[in-house]
Amino acid sequence: MSVIAIRDLIINDTNYDEEFTREHLKSIIQNWKSDYEQRMKEIESERAFELEKLRLSQPQQSETAHGLGVEKPTIEIQKLLPKFKPQEDDIGLFLTLFERQLSFPKVPKENFVTYLISALSGDISKLIAREPETLSQGYDHIKNMLLKRFKLSAEKFRLLFSHRRKTTDSTWKDFFFELRTYFEGWLSELEISSFDKLKELIIADQIKKKCPPEYKHHYLDIWETLNDPVTLAEKLDLYENIKSPYQKVIKNPESQEWYKPKFPRNADSQNLKNSQFTKFEKTDSSSTHKNTISNSSNMLSRNVDNSVYCYGCGFPGFIKSKCPKCSPKKNGAHANAIQVFTCFTLPVALLDIEVYEATGTVCADTGASQS
Repeated sequence: MSVIAIRDLIINDTNYDEEFTREHLKSIIQNWKSDYEQRMKEIESERAFELEKLRLSQPQQSETAHGLGVEKPTIEIQKLLPKFKPQEDDIGLFLTLFERQLSFPKVPKENFVTYLISALSGDISKLIAREPETLSQGYDHIKNMLLKRFKLSAEKFRLLFSHRRKTTDSTWKDFFFELRTYFEGWLSELEISSFDKLKELIIADQIKKKCPPEYKHHYLDIWETLNDPVTLAEKLDLYENIKSPYQKVIKNPESQEWYKPKFPRNADSQNLKNSQFTKFEKTDSSSTHKNTISNSSNMLSRNVDNSVYCYGCGFPGFIKSKCPKCSPKKNGAHANAIQVFTCFTLPVALLDIEVYEATGTVCADTGASQS
């Protein structure tokens, strides 16, 4: 039998009361709803009781584990964070990234210092270890200490923004994020919050780039804060006006070797130096010997006093033991197509002398004097 047929039988019955039936159904539905709500309240109260029980038991378990020394970091933070470089990276950005990485697994804040020491290099970890024991366990104190120690200045951010270059192992998008970080750090340190201040900063930066180094050295203590182009120009003009009457060309005393005495140089010293080296070529031994003798004669004729004469032939500038005209010539010996010069000795010069009516024969010395 269908539902429609059942409905028709109920409606056509003489004992059917529509109002009574409607109220009865409403009471049944109301009882079902009240039973359902009561059951749900009981379930919620049981869940709340279990959660409270877990919350109360968790600190006792953590204290027990800490007392036994079994509480250890379970997250390899070195793999989640890039290596911190004090000369290039912003410590504020690094700590923000560090806090976000630990907030995802819901690490308690009292354990942040343990993870931070493992994420930093050894030198920075030593700075944390030098802090008092009561303060070294507080993350807020360690964070403030690191911000004061490694926070980049506005000038450092400007240099990083201007001189940053893209590395081969990075993408252009990474390079964009690096430049944006340095630029925002530069503006935040100088508290640039409007377009007018940004315009003045860019103009002042261009003026600083065109200044000589001595201007920067003069205003070194306030150079980073001179970001107003009008004030900067006035100070530069003031320094230039004061400097110009006293500006003289003064040589740097360090560049002058004043402690070394200045000796007059011989104009022929270079020629003498060059003439001391004879260039030998693979030619006939007689011609080579002639070149050697001519070079030596030219050298001595330029540098030896003309009052010296050879006492054998009278050639100026030589004594007999070194005179090229009085010295015999010997040919060079050849062996295996290699030119070799043989050594030769001068003949002994004998002189007849008379000393106090005593005569004798002596040998002339090979030096400049005679014996």
